[in-house]
Amino acid sequence: MQLVRLRFIMPWIVGVLVIFAGIFVARWIGFYFWFENADTLMHTIGGIVAAWIAASLLNGHLATLPRWKRGAVIISVAVTIGVAWELAEYGVALARDSLPSVYPYFHGGNLPDTLTDLCADAFGAAIFSIIESKPIWRRNSQK
Repeated sequence: MQLVRLRFIMPWIVGVLVIFAGIFVARWIGFYFWFENADTLMHTIGGIVAAWIAASLLNGHLATLPRWKRGAVIISVAVTIGVAWELAEYGVALARDSLPSVYPYFHGGNLPDTLTDLCADAFGAAIFSIIESKPIWRRNSQK
């Protein structure tokens, strides 16, 4: 029972850590200033974590699906999480004057930035789906 609970909780813990590191730690050390593609990298990692969360939430429902359908569902859920994130960034950008303390940590860019972020989310989710779909990974997780 504990292992099942850990497999469900672990992606959420990693997700919170990625968000914390991407927003606060990366800003504190200047990661976004010295690494030009830091935002794309963080969205790719976020896509992997979002896919991991989707797989853990839908585990029982996905078990009977063929690999390609399971991957499509996981990628779709992860991209939906990415869209929600981008909408939140856009909302904070609109409320820039109302939320001056939040804006420096959480704000969106222009349309090319948003599209790049969503593609990176989808790419990260695809990476997770490919790894998750390999029979050796599933066989070890069913023990």
